[in-house]
Formats: sequence, C-alpha cells, structure tokens
Amino acid sequence: MPFDTAIDVATETRGADASTLASFTLIGLYVGVIPIFLGILWFPALRRLGARAFTFLMALTIGLLIFLGLDAASEALEQANALGGAFQGVGIVGIGIVGTFLLLDAISRRQHNLGRSEAQQRFSIALMIAIGIGLHNLGEGLAIGAAFAVGAAALGAFFVIGFIIQNITEGLGIVAPIVKDKPNWLNLALLGVIGGAPAIVGAWIGGLSYSQPLSVLFLAIGAGAVFQVAWEIAKLVQKDAMKRPMPVTIFAGVLAGMAMLYMTGLLIK
Repeated sequence: MPFDTAIDVATETRGADASTLASFTLIGLYVGVIPIFLGILWFPALRRLGARAFTFLMALTIGLLIFLGLDAASEALEQANALGGAFQGVGIVGIGIVGTFLLLDAISRRQHNLGRSEAQQRFSIALMIAIGIGLHNLGEGLAIGAAFAVGAAALGAFFVIGFIIQNITEGLGIVAPIVKDKPNWLNLALLGVIGGAPAIVGAWIGGLSYSQPLSVLFLAIGAGAVFQVAWEIAKLVQKDAMKRPMPVTIFAGVLAGMAMLYMTGLLIK
C-alpha cells in the first residue's frame, strides 16, 4: 500500500562536547556580540549630531524597536499555532508580551521616582534597550541553533548572514539615548554584552535541547521588552518635541527605522 506522507530523514542530536559548544559559541559571537559592537563603535560619530539629527536618530530607534517587536510577536504567534492545544500557545504569547511590558514599565517608574538625574535615566533606557534586544537575540540564537541541529546548515547560514546585518543597526539603537552623555567604555562594553551575548545562550539551547514552547515564550518576552522600551523612548522624544517641534523629522525617523529592518529582513525570510 503506497503512502503519500513524506517523513523527514532523522538526524542525530549533537552531544554537548567541547567542540559542539565552541561551534555554537562562535555562531553566537558572529550573530550577536560582534555586530552589536560594530554598531556601538559608531558612538563617537553620533556624538557630533545636531538637535534635528539627534531627534531623527531617536525616532529611528523607535522604528527599529517597533518593527523588531512586531516581527518577534508575529514569529511567536506562528510558532504558537504549531503547538498542541494543551500548551495554549496564544496564551503563552500574551503572558510573555503583556507581563514583560508591565514588569519593565514598573521598573522604569520606580527608577524615575528615585530622583535619578536625566543622564542616569537615559543610561537606564539604553540598558533596557540592550536587555530587550538581548532577549530578541536569544530567540534568534534558538532558531539558528535548531537549524544547525536538524541538519539544515544552509538555512542556518542564511539566518547568520541576515541577523549579522540586522544586529549592526540594533547596536546603533542601543547607544542612541546616551549620545549626549559621556559614558565610559566599560559601560558601552556592558551594553554590547547584554545585547549580544544572549545569542550564544540561544544557540546552545537551540542546538542541544530545542523546545518550541520555550522558544515561543522567549520570543514573546523579547517582543514585550522592545515594545516597552520603544514607549520609553517615545516619551523622551515627546518631551523634547514640546521644546522644539519636529513632527516631520520624527515621522521620517520612525519610518526609516522600520524600513531598515524590513530591508535586512529580506535577507532572512
């Protein structure tokens, strides 16, 4: 009796030996850490920006984060639909996005009530951007590690190239709120590690013990984080706009940020 169902060829799960961990660590470095730092290295040049260019950069960061959040939420919902009914995938996505947004918002309000200086508040926003992007990179690492684990090396390599380009732009977004300040290089390095290193952890998890419900949760958490940070930056931009209205600049910046990630996304999808 003939069967019409196609069965994928089984692949052996890679063991957690030193060689395997080193391979996935290198992938995480190439995808997350190095591109993020390449974006951060533009910090000295960004400090020379005028008021209008700075507003455009902040608006561009908002656009980057909005697109990043929408992309993560869309991917989380897509994976959630593939889960069994018992997992209630949509519920996982909702809890991850809403819970993370409210948690970070509560932390942000608490920091604001502590009477911190404007420079400290801006660094806190940069730190939150790095955390949000780091959580998103964790999901990206999961996807790449899983692709290599099941033998889809070509797909994994395609992910790597696209995510490298995307993360360079995200590195710019991390330092955007603090271009008016004078952070030391240790703080900039901390932001880069927080934003990029989770890709290494994601590659380890995806390559050695991939779990789709866990992937859905991490993607949802990443989406909630970047949406909340976009909201925080929007409040800063609105505050500056009350002194110097620049509606066209803000509009153009947000669209440019979304367009940048859309174009880099064409290399991934």
